[in-house]
Amino acid sequence: REAADRIEKAESETEMAKARSARMVAEAQKMIAEAAAARTEAVAKGKAADEAKAAAAEVAAVMAELPDPVRQRILDLPVTFEPQPNPEMVAGGIHPDRALGLFTGVPYPSAIAVSQRLPPQIILFLVNIWNYAGHDRTVFAEQVRITLLHEIGHYLGLDERGVRTRGL
Repeated sequence: REAADRIEKAESETEMAKARSARMVAEAQKMIAEAAAARTEAVAKGKAADEAKAAAAEVAAVMAELPDPVRQRILDLPVTFEPQPNPEMVAGGIHPDRALGLFTGVPYPSAIAVSQRLPPQIILFLVNIWNYAGHDRTVFAEQVRITLLHEIGHYLGLDERGVRTRGL
C-alpha cells in the first residue's frame, strides 16, 4: 500500500508540475504577444510621422515620374497611409504583418462599366513596409515606390501575375 501511495503522490506531483508548466508557457506567450504589440504600437506612434513624410515624398516622386497617360488616369486615385491592415481587412484575408499595400475598388478599365459603392484607393501599410525594409530609410523609400507601383498596376487592371512580371 505504501508503494501505491508513493506512486499516486508522484503522479499527482507530475500533474501539478505539468499544469504549472502549461501556465508558465501560456504566460510567456502572452508576454511575447504583448511585447510585439507594444513594439508595433511604438513604431506606429514614434515613427509614423517620419515614415509618413518619407512615404509622401516618395509617392510624389513616383507620380511625377509616371508617363502622362498613366498620371492622367490616376489623378483622382487617393493614396493613403495606414500603420497596418485594420481588423476588417484581416478578417477579409489580408495578412496583418506581410501586406505592404492594398488597392481597393474597381480597376480603372472596369470602372467605366461598373458602378461602385466606394471610390478606388491605394493604401500603403507603413509599419509593415518599415519592418520589411529592416528599418533602413533607403530600403523603405524604395519599397514604398515598388509597393505604390504594384498597387497602381492593380488599379490599371493588372492581376498579381501581371504586376509580378513587371518586377513589382
